[in-house]
Amino acid sequence: MMKKALVIMLILMFFSVFTAVAEQPEPAFTETALYSTTMPQNNDETDIYYPVPAADDSASYTFPVALFLQGGRVNKSYFSEFAEKLAAYGFIVVVPNHDADFTLTDPDYPGIEIDFVGFFPENQQIPDVLDFMSAENDTAASPLFGIVNKDIMVLTGHSFGSAVTIDAIQETCEFPLCRPEGSIFTLPEEVKAERRDILMEFQKDIALRKNQERVGKVEPVLVEGFDPENYLMTGRLASQAPDIDGQVILEKCEVEPGEIVPVLINQAADYDLVGEPVSKATSHES
Repeated sequence: MMKKALVIMLILMFFSVFTAVAEQPEPAFTETALYSTTMPQNNDETDIYYPVPAADDSASYTFPVALFLQGGRVNKSYFSEFAEKLAAYGFIVVVPNHDADFTLTDPDYPGIEIDFVGFFPENQQIPDVLDFMSAENDTAASPLFGIVNKDIMVLTGHSFGSAVTIDAIQETCEFPLCRPEGSIFTLPEEVKAERRDILMEFQKDIALRKNQERVGKVEPVLVEGFDPENYLMTGRLASQAPDIDGQVILEKCEVEPGEIVPVLINQAADYDLVGEPVSKATSHES
């Protein structure tokens, strides 16, 4: 299993992913390559698309893995155009044909069974592909030798493939997305930790935008004390919880801790604000 592999759920509907964006960015690479192989972990016949840097590009690259989970009874060849485009944006795109053979039943209709045989994805493919990509990265004869980013894995899929990504992220293990029936699927702790880090990055962007909206406004701040790291007094807005949210760094503050004072916010960071106490008269004017 790759260390610190990150699974980011991207539910991308086939044929619409690139047209849904109003301003589509240019691909990072003009050339891609394809090789086909069989994964020893599950005997899946697999197509792998990857970026090819230009001949005069001397940079050293590693690329994150994007696992494309197919729809039910849809051959991997149907997704070749999509996979090639995705690879041009800097991903190693893995598109397996995953065979399935299972029986569906419905408790509301006892005795009725539906047998399914054909291509159908499942969440066990995720750790299988992680193991396979790790081995490919370490195999000198592989086209992927030394270029796999082991820290990031993207999930994308079509139809039932999208459903499998949701099931895997939520660890619900619902049959037939998770097989055999009654199985348990658990994302590795490293995956959960990396997912948390990514969510924190998203949250940081949101927090910065919200903080920027406060710049130029006067806000009531509870003065808490002296911060030796900044050599300044600090305080909190009513919306900033201790040890969870950011704080307000107070410049030119001569107010005792415990007092609530009006503060003009003049700078915004990811989580913290910077401001200066103002007179109550100024506060009413703003």
